[in-house]
Amino acid sequence: MGISPDSAEAHRRFKSELDLPFPLITDEEKRIIRLYEARRRLGLGTRRITYVIDMVGVIQAAFQHEFAIDKHIEDTLDTLRELSVNGPG
Repeated sequence: MGISPDSAEAHRRFKSELDLPFPLITDEEKRIIRLYEARRRLGLGTRRITYVIDMVGVIQAAFQHEFAIDKHIEDTLDTLRELSVNGPG
């Protein structure tokens, strides 16, 4: 799932434009963003972080590559593949 402080309408448009296969959650009050430490310093926006969370709710990995999106995707997919083969660590 994706989470951002954007409005539900902005999420609907974004999801439709990109044909995303996962839900987008609105966090306009930034509660989830604070819990997962995704706020930028001084509250200036949010950081792009991917958490890989297993079926029992344990964070198995976290990736933050603000400018190297290809590395971000590669790391996330590698972790998902490893978990699917070896299970949670």
